[in-house]
Amino acid sequence: MGWLLPLTLFLAAPSPTNGITREILARAPVPNLPGYETRLMRVTYAPGVASPPHRHAVAGVGLVLRGTVESAFGDAKPVLFKAGDTFVDPANTPHTISRNPDAKEPLVLLLSYTIPVDAPNAEPLAK
Repeated sequence: MGWLLPLTLFLAAPSPTNGITREILARAPVPNLPGYETRLMRVTYAPGVASPPHRHAVAGVGLVLRGTVESAFGDAKPVLFKAGDTFVDPANTPHTISRNPDAKEPLVLLLSYTIPVDAPNAEPLAK
């Protein structure tokens, strides 16, 4: 039958910051990689909201559940991803644009990262 990984579900209320709500839906330890976990997150952007420039220490994968996200890394031109599209957040590259371009509808993303336990998924860029 194999083995099952323990899975922790977080049912606590999401924590909004500047119109962006980040909610950890599940997390699980990574076998043979002590100190790491895989996180599944739902991130919701209010209409017209953008996150400040930041970077991700590890690569992440995402799915747009609702709305459209405008995203750019480094000096690259912005790209639009719509509901049903998948994308990759590359590691250690400035995430210069991450915003909901729609003034009326929220943006909802599903994201997954394998990251050190207790490490943030993103860190602000130095000014």
